[in-house]
Amino acid sequence: MPIAVLWLTVLLSSALQDTEGRLWWYESGRSCAYRGADGKPLYYIGYVQVKWDTAPACPGTATLTNSMADAQGRMWGWSDNKPCKYVKADGTAVKYAVVAAH
Repeated sequence: MPIAVLWLTVLLSSALQDTEGRLWWYESGRSCAYRGADGKPLYYIGYVQVKWDTAPACPGTATLTNSMADAQGRMWGWSDNKPCKYVKADGTAVKYAVVAAH
């Protein structure tokens, strides 16, 4: 597999997009942005902006290492090469404060 394709595969499996389509991740309890060598934000090719209301639910349980919070404190993850949302059994959002407390 060419290096560029391998890098893109790794990036897509570990990144979340913000409302502008920029790629982010969560590491060691802090959010971090993916940037190119020129310092500009990275976007993945063919990205489709995801909205909370239409995002699929994530499998499993949100942790500080597999998810990140949006501005409303809702936890997002990545599954099947696309963003997903962590929700409770009643369909409401899993919140950062709850995840961080465990």
